[in-house]
Amino acid sequence: MHGDGPRTSTETSLDLRAGAEVIVVVRILSVIFLGAFIQFLDDLPHRPILVAVLAAVLASHVLWWFQYVRGTRPMTKAVAIGSLMGDVIGTGIGVILTGGPSSPVVLIWGSTCAATAIWVGLRDGIPVIGTIVAFLVASAFLHTGQPVHLTELQMAIFASFWFILIAIHGDVVAAYKRAFQTEIHHAEEQATIDTLTKLPNRQGFETYIADVLTESAASGQSVAVAILDIDNFKSVNDTYGHSVGDAVLHAVADHMRLSVRDGDMAARLGGEEFALVFPGAPPEEVIAIIDRIRSRVRTTGPIDGVTFSAGVANYPTSGTTRDQIFQAADRAMYVAKREGKDRTSVATVPPVDRRAPRVGAAD
Repeated sequence: MHGDGPRTSTETSLDLRAGAEVIVVVRILSVIFLGAFIQFLDDLPHRPILVAVLAAVLASHVLWWFQYVRGTRPMTKAVAIGSLMGDVIGTGIGVILTGGPSSPVVLIWGSTCAATAIWVGLRDGIPVIGTIVAFLVASAFLHTGQPVHLTELQMAIFASFWFILIAIHGDVVAAYKRAFQTEIHHAEEQATIDTLTKLPNRQGFETYIADVLTESAASGQSVAVAILDIDNFKSVNDTYGHSVGDAVLHAVADHMRLSVRDGDMAARLGGEEFALVFPGAPPEEVIAIIDRIRSRVRTTGPIDGVTFSAGVANYPTSGTTRDQIFQAADRAMYVAKREGKDRTSVATVPPVDRRAPRVGAAD
């Protein structure tokens, strides 16, 4: 798999800023629509008060749009719920002034409830929905005048507009939620990637080898693991500087990535230590790939003569767990260091003692 890290998916809560710009614009348009609509209601009481309330709600939405969506302030649940609460209070006043629970404005409550559940979630939207219920109960006793009656055409237009708004809320938030989850998924993938070499890091390597060993235990397929450690890397940094040292690491990673087969994995474990995983590869092919990488590293790169020592272990002959295999390969690499470096050592059989501590990479 040429350096690809393991892919995992995650379910995350919605970023409240996602889709906020579109949603707020839609809500501004809805207030304008409501203001225009009430102009066609001949028997509407308290028209000037309703217009003033709508103007206040509109002004708050516009201010919110510039302050939180177009500006730099963070979008929080408190802000989102506060904005919805402004809709609730403004609509509640309209319900009280236009006939109580039988008012056509009650349709707006339904859209606000739906927007609350879609955007901030039902649990966080409880304060908004609770306020709606409280206003409905209060409006049954406090409303003045006769209920406003709409013609069938007016009711159809009014209801259709609010149902369209509910659909827009749902579609916009769903689209932005998918985009947000994609970003989170990408960020999680990046957490398993080494920033310098773009190979999987130790976390990605350990996750991958655990999965491969599980599959191999079920299928009976062998797995070879190689640990590579650049020889005398400290001298490279001391002589040429860390920028050249980084270039050497990058070159080694590139040669590893280009040399492995499809389905193999190359990873950087940290410092000058790398790892290779070869599912189902015969020992002679593993050695040939490592020798090919060694030849390319020695002759191609920012400086000539760069070498590495490698240790190879095999599942199940060198061990049956991830830790056993890794420790066996690491010990074999250390043997290659002791024997003169710039060579590959294969782990001995039987497997290493589980209780033995992991030997760190030598220079």
